Amino acid sequence: GELIEHLKKPELFVKEAKRVLKKNGVLILTTPNRKSFVNRVTKSYFTPIHFSLFTKEELQKLLEENGFQIEKFECFPYTEESSKGAKHKTMYGARKAAHYFLPQTLQEQMCVVARKK
Repeated sequence: GELIEHLKKPELFVKEAKRVLKKNGVLILTTPNRKSFVNRVTKSYFTPIHFSLFTKEELQKLLEENGFQIEKFECFPYTEESSKGAKHKTMYGARKAAHYFLPQTLQEQMCVVARKK
């Protein structure tokens, strides 16, 4: 988890995952949602180490175009446990509360379970 946003060419990672996985193998990715409401307010995902930020639609397209089928898509808020290096540590409570009121497309963390076709 929390890898794909650090890659300059995430499509190469996805292609390699497809190559090494057995038939019907599963790829699980977690990554920040570029469209998240909290990110728009704090700009916390825009750091020099994030090369490839995705929206739900962009991540789905990348996976499907490279031979994966999305089986499950979930979002979850950042927590203190999941983001030790976060800039905005005082916002964990607000992030958790916002998560339950925002539509999925505006929530923070994306988790995708995709199966190799």
